[in-house]
Amino acid sequence: MIMNEKKFIDSEKECASMLGMSLTEYQEYRNNLKFEPSKEIKEIEKENRTLELLNFLGIDKTKLKCINND
Repeated sequence: MIMNEKKFIDSEKECASMLGMSLTEYQEYRNNLKFEPSKEIKEIEKENRTLELLNFLGIDKTKLKCINND
């Protein structure tokens, strides 16, 4: 679903309000965000979530067929 401009502005106003900011302050804040977690961190987190789910389900990871991405 594509959001029209009015709905987008309303959404931004709502976000700004939740953060206690004006729309202009929120837009500046949003435009100045610079956060890019390294790929290594993302992969580690992904691996940890996978292992947690496997443990929850009682599945030994050695039973899985894995693709080697080296």
